[in-house]
This record gives sequence, C-alpha cells and structure tokens, in this order.
Amino acid sequence: MPLDSKTILVVGNDAGLAYLLTRYAGQCNLSVITAAAGSALDEAVKAHPAMILFTSLNALRESRAWLPALGGLESKIMACAAVGEVALARELGADGCLLHPLTFDGFASALAASCGA
Repeated sequence: MPLDSKTILVVGNDAGLAYLLTRYAGQCNLSVITAAAGSALDEAVKAHPAMILFTSLNALRESRAWLPALGGLESKIMACAAVGEVALARELGADGCLLHPLTFDGFASALAASCGA
C-alpha cells in the first residue's frame, strides 16, 4: 500500500524516540502526529495515518483493546522492537517492526517494506 496520507502516528511515552522517529519521517517527507496509547484511537480516526508506529511493545500492548476499532482504516501497524521480540510484536498485532538499534536506513527500509514507500 503506498503512503497515501503521508502521515505517521507515533504512539508511546518515549519522547526521545518519538523525536528521532519524527526526524527520520521528515527526511522521508512524512508528517508525524504523536499520542499516548490512551488517546491514540482518537488521533488515528482523525488523521487516517498510513502507519501507526508504537515506540515499544508495552505501548502496543496497552493499545490492543482499541486496535480492532480501526477496522475501516488501512493503517499499517508497526512497533519498535529488539530482534528477539519480533514474534511477540506480531502476536500483539504488529504488521512489522523497526529493529533496535534504530537507524535511518532501517527506518526507510521498514517503511518501504511495509507500505511500499
């Protein structure tokens, strides 16, 4: 799916990681909206992001209750994770992962693989 909306919703409480992801997204000409797990559903419904990117598996876990409510959106669900956490991220509902340590090349590759950007 191409990135039609050019928007990524970053969900989580890690301000430093959200800043880094915002910088990487900017280099790809994408805009970023950030939200805590509790308010992310409202942001997703308003913004129709191409991707919802969780800064951690904990943020993804906290959001599992509202993910099914996104049924009408075609947003890809991504999570930042360590190599050994990929299976758990998939189990929690992620379509893909950004692997630590995060680099711009890794971000761009994951973006292209998941959304065809």
